[in-house]
Amino acid sequence: MNRLSVESIISIYGKNVRQVKVYRNAKCVKSEDFLQTEPAAFSLSDEPDALRIYIDKESAAASLDGTLERNTVEFEVGKSYFSRCICGCGCIFNIKVVKRTEKSVTYIYAGRQCSSMIKMDDGVEYIEADRYSMAPAFRADHKAEEQAANVTEAIADGKNLAEYYNLVRQLAADVPGYKPMDTRELKKLLGEQLPGWDEEEWEELRIAVAAERQRIWDKQEKTVTMTRGQWNKLTCYLITSTRYREREADAWAKLAVEKETDGRPKYKNAAGNAEYWQEMITSIEEIRRKIDKD
Repeated sequence: MNRLSVESIISIYGKNVRQVKVYRNAKCVKSEDFLQTEPAAFSLSDEPDALRIYIDKESAAASLDGTLERNTVEFEVGKSYFSRCICGCGCIFNIKVVKRTEKSVTYIYAGRQCSSMIKMDDGVEYIEADRYSMAPAFRADHKAEEQAANVTEAIADGKNLAEYYNLVRQLAADVPGYKPMDTRELKKLLGEQLPGWDEEEWEELRIAVAAERQRIWDKQEKTVTMTRGQWNKLTCYLITSTRYREREADAWAKLAVEKETDGRPKYKNAAGNAEYWQEMITSIEEIRRKIDKD
């Protein structure tokens, strides 16, 4: 007698059950990946209203000794979960689970309540929040609270800051013209993902986002039309004021090396001011030469 495949078992015995679960290596897997496989065993009595199919003997044995369920990661009501955009790890999406059944999860996503059917991948529940090709998929092993802890720990330790800088760049790039003057908007966007942050950390993020927005703005090209006479007058001014900028840079550089008795800088902003004036001198000369060349 020919043995039944997973597809045949589901067709015959899966009609009157609420859920079909397929296991391999003691973990729940996608049934569609094993439709033509002959399983080691299957059962309608191991779980109420569920058809369990065991691809290998290890899964069947795990069902008997009670370790099978412990290998499945499930969505929990009240927990938040995150997902990354598949086109880049900087873009992060969040959901908060408000209700679940055996087959579906109800959650808050982008300010609205949604429901999705639960799917399985290697013993982990996951859902697809939308139907378009690049829509985020949320996994039960990607809890937002745990991710937030990892990010803040990395920042505190001064290592692996790529996640933080990706977040800053994404915030600055995704909201054109957005230059936060306080932390309220940032908290609305990321409060659930970063529940452990204090006011100092939120303020540091705000400053970083504002600086990134400024950097983006500074790099945007701007076209200005003027007559040759106007350009000659502007060039004359830039050249004659060069010594002023050089004196400012030199003066601040001298103040930057002065120290208090305990070794701290006497003028804490002097080094930054010296760097600013030196960059100004370089930038103006580059601009002048670029326009002369054109």
